[in-house]
Amino acid sequence: MRRRLLCATLLAAGAACAPRAVVRSPAAVAGFTTSGLWYERSGQGPVVVLIHGSNLDARIWEDQVRGLTAGFTVVRYDLRFHGKSRDPGGPVSFGRDLGEVMDAAGASRASLVGLSLGGQIAIDFALAHPERVDRLALVSSGLSGWRSGAMPPGMQPMVEALRRGDVDGAARELARSSFMRVSSAGGRDTLAQRIVVENAGLFRADPRRLAPALPAAIDRLSALVGPVLVITGADDPSESSAIADRIVRDVRGARRQVLPACGHLASMDCPASLTTALADFLAARL
Repeated sequence: MRRRLLCATLLAAGAACAPRAVVRSPAAVAGFTTSGLWYERSGQGPVVVLIHGSNLDARIWEDQVRGLTAGFTVVRYDLRFHGKSRDPGGPVSFGRDLGEVMDAAGASRASLVGLSLGGQIAIDFALAHPERVDRLALVSSGLSGWRSGAMPPGMQPMVEALRRGDVDGAARELARSSFMRVSSAGGRDTLAQRIVVENAGLFRADPRRLAPALPAAIDRLSALVGPVLVITGADDPSESSAIADRIVRDVRGARRQVLPACGHLASMDCPASLTTALADFLAARL
């Protein structure tokens, strides 16, 4: 399995590989859950669910899907207010939505990979439903209950646009910010900006509809069970590094990995190194 994962990772990064045998993964199957969440299931093997961050969608995981489906069943989906997912109205719980996606994909248990807000969702879900989670890989992760210090650099234009009620302008400012900067070649920078601009739905949503995780995860990290890997980019301008330090401090056995020359949007900024890190972690023996 490890050789198949390595080859798939190299191929996704554009490098050569000569596997011993041709591995054919089942074709991707996409659909909607009963409440309108769009999801896609592909590959074969243990289930891994990929959870994107705020103002993004499932497209950020293209390289990881290609690199992991040789050894895993990979499920990715669009969060509520994002991508192709629909909004039926009423209260929204990102944790309940994740459970609904897992049910629709036929996964009673899964490893969770979350980026930014997706990492926060993965942590909250693992605390609420430890029986459904095998492993946690937290990339540039958020953390419920974390109190930010000063405003992150470069975010003032977005905040000012939101105060004016200019939601589309705020999305454009976020797309141009250092948070969403992608330096790698291959046109990913243009795609990343387009994804952010197209996903301003959370800015428009009434915050009173969002159900917070209670109690907040920051005070319950020691209750997390199972292997936990915390991944940050060396060039991430957010508070992800400080959050990672807190998680590694409080979660028994949690490991930290820093990806060089990589920003906050690691799945697109350093896709090959992130895919390799995930493949190694998910395939490692307990």
